Amino acid sequence: MEHATRVVAEVLKALVADVSAAELVPGSNGVFVVSADGTPIFSKSEEQRFPEPGEIVARLKARPS
Repeated sequence: MEHATRVVAEVLKALVADVSAAELVPGSNGVFVVSADGTPIFSKSEEQRFPEPGEIVARLKARPS
């Protein structure tokens, strides 16, 4: 859960003015998925790794408005 809490902290710190809600949902079997407005941003099972520091924030900023 260390990776998940790091990602939430990064997102909230970088995008505090743009984030209306954040939810951390414990999974099982190593599931780690980050979604925004129902759209997957990152999936550990697809990428075969955890996100690098700052990667989720960059992907969120790169999303079309």
